[in-house]
Formats: sequence, C-alpha cells, structure tokens
Amino acid sequence: MSEQATVMPASAPRLVCLGLSHRTAPISLREQVSPGRDRVEEYLDSLSGENGVEEVAILSTCNRLEFYLSATDPEGACEALLDWLAAATGPDRLPALHKGSYIHLDSDAAGHLFRVAAGVESLIVGEAQILGQVRKAAETARALGTMGEHLGPLFQRAISFGRRVRTETAIGRGNVSVASAACRSAAKRLGPLAGKELLIVGSGETAQLAGRHFVKEGVGRVRVLNRTMANARALAGELGGEAVPMDNLQSAIDSADVAVCAVGAPHFILTAEGLARTMRRRPGRPLFLIDLSMPRNIEPEAAHLHGVTLCTIEHLEEIADGNRASRESEVLHIEKLVKKETRKYLRWAASSGQNQLVTTLRRRIATIESQALDRHLRKADPEVREQVARFTGSVLRAVFHDATEYIRQLDPETESGRRHMETIRRLFALDGPAEGEKNSATSIPERRRMVS
Repeated sequence: MSEQATVMPASAPRLVCLGLSHRTAPISLREQVSPGRDRVEEYLDSLSGENGVEEVAILSTCNRLEFYLSATDPEGACEALLDWLAAATGPDRLPALHKGSYIHLDSDAAGHLFRVAAGVESLIVGEAQILGQVRKAAETARALGTMGEHLGPLFQRAISFGRRVRTETAIGRGNVSVASAACRSAAKRLGPLAGKELLIVGSGETAQLAGRHFVKEGVGRVRVLNRTMANARALAGELGGEAVPMDNLQSAIDSADVAVCAVGAPHFILTAEGLARTMRRRPGRPLFLIDLSMPRNIEPEAAHLHGVTLCTIEHLEEIADGNRASRESEVLHIEKLVKKETRKYLRWAASSGQNQLVTTLRRRIATIESQALDRHLRKADPEVREQVARFTGSVLRAVFHDATEYIRQLDPETESGRRHMETIRRLFALDGPAEGEKNSATSIPERRRMVS
C-alpha cells in the first residue's frame, strides 16, 4: 500500500475495493462470479450489513467485477467476501479467487476508482462506456439503500473526474471501445463489411455501440433480437434494421455473416451443437461470432467448428495493447491528475471526519443533558425544569467548548491527529449511541426504508 493509504481517520470505517479484472483473472473465473445484470441487487442485499460492511456498491462489467465497501473490519470483510464468492461458485474456486483478486484500501481504493472512471484501467484504454457503468453502479446501490455518506461522495467525485478527464485530455479521442475493436476485428477477418448481414443479440449499451460501429462500416441487413421486443424495436429503428423475436434466434443466426452477442444471460444462448447444425446448412459461408457478454453467452467450443471464428473479450487484448501504446502519453498525464484528485478527496474526507466528530460530541452532550433532566426532574414544574435546563446547558457547553475547539485544531492527516481523535471518541464513548440516543450513522436497513 502507498504512503497515501495511511491518511484516512483511524477510527472511521475504512474504504475497501476488492475486485477481479481482465488484468488479474481469466475470463473463465470472472464469468463464474459475475452477477450479470439480473443479480446485482441480490449481491448487494447479501453483502450489506454483514462482517462490518456499512456500505457497498458493485461495479460489474464485461472486464471487471469490483466491490467497493465502507467497512469497520476491512480484513474480515474481504475474507468473508471471498468465502461468499467461493460458496457461490464452488469451494474449490477459493484459491483461484485469492490469486486472481486484488484489494485496495483507503486512498488506494479511491485512486483506483478514479483511474477506472477515467478509462485507464479498461481493456480498451480511454473507452467511454465505463463512465456510464460507474454511474449505474452508484445509482443501483443508492436505490437499494446500500450507499451512504462514505461511498456516495466518492462515486460522485469519480464520475465528475471521469467527465473532466475526457474533456481536458485526448484519452477518448477516436473510436475507443470494446465494440469498435470487435468491429475492426471482423473487418480484418471478413474483409469489407459492406453488404454483410449483421445479427445483434441484446439491446443494451454494448449492443448499441457495436451496432453503430457496424452500420458506420456499411453492413447490409441488420437484425436485432432481445427478450423485450420493445427494446429490440428501439435499437433496430435506430440502426435501420429489423426487430426479431428471441424465439427466432436459430433462423436468424443461419442467415447472418456476423453475430454480436451482448446480453449477459446466465447460460449459453448459442451452443456449439446448434452452431454445428447452422454451418451444415450453409457450407462454404463463414460466420464471425463476437461474444461481448459477461458471463459468456456463446459456448467456447464453437471456435473449433469449421468456418466459424469466435471473437471474445480476451481475443481483443492484442488490439488493446496497441491502443494502450498509442495513448501512453495521455495515460501518464491522467495518472498525475488521479494523484491530485485523490489528495483532494483525502483532504475532504479528513475534514468531513473532523466535522462529524464535533457533531457527534455535541449530540452526545445534548443527549446526556436530556437524560439527566428526565431522570431527576421528570415531575418537576415546567418552569423549574426550564431554568435548570438553561443552567446545565450553559455549564456543559462551557465544559465541552475547549474540546470541540481542540478537535478543530487537530490535523486528521497526521498520525498524531488521528490518535487524538480516537482518544476523544473513546473518552466520550462516541463510537456507539448512549442509552436512548439514535446512532448518527444511518444503518443500511434504515436507508432501505427511506428509499423504498
């Protein structure tokens, strides 16, 4: 961990990022743990509120699965998370999960999210799609009530930073996306795409991008399949194509020259056996398949069929390497911006922790006063109670005035400042609510009730 990683308040919940990406884990492992589009909420629901996890957001894309946590026990939360993923995929996967995962803490976690939002961690460096995916991760967690005062500001800053990077640098100039790389790969294999028949399975952002790139290259007939016909019609209308019911997948694949799969179904929708039948019905006519789904939706064994070329996310790595080399100067510039943005975030987080401590101390004082009045003057005359309350209030405020001023003078970015803040928390029992006092931090179940 870098030197910066020590600057968060010691007693505050720690920021954690645990993930697997195209750089650390093979696609076979990533697809096993990927929640797909339909299970992100299930993952959030299962993880939040457990093992010291106060907040959680999940970034799930075709190239990465990352869990961002606000946790009081980072080590325990990460171990529990890996065990949970292993239980979902099979206990024998635990060693592979340990080997293929990475963990970032505090400033390293914040900096990593900034780099992800900027596109420098993407397979295709500079691709813009990741920014929308970061925004979607935040929206999902916020809607479910698993994102609060720690992860919320961090994600908002990351989204703003990602936008700024794309306007202030040339990182996103040109066609930079997995979809554009797949289109170039098809043209390289099949030659000019003019007049070729394109089949798109899916209607999400990746499918839309792929369709636009292929139409720009002059493909002929375009057919769009999706479980929801309204979505299929919308994309087909944009591309000047035809919407087809999902039940017609087999006949649609029989006539296609290029097929793009981008749906993220939990099973193979195109199997090697079914594609073998397709190729027997069209001898001598090649078929170029592009699987941009996570988990994969085209059976890998289809690549061994005569006349079939299967391009997956992993096959795009050669294009990605060239893309990174051509943008290296921009990446170096963005790395400097990331460091600057991380320092700004850490200063804000430290100041926020300081203000929160003062607020919590004041709330504790008010609670102690109220409880004492209730205990000793419950039956007293209201006028007497009011006079006593004014007196005790003035005494308590005077006693604690120096303490609050002392807190404001501490530097929470230093070891000494964090240690003194921790001492104040323990001295006044500020880590837990007093009897009859509500905790100042809204719990995950409370946030869920608030957003439901």
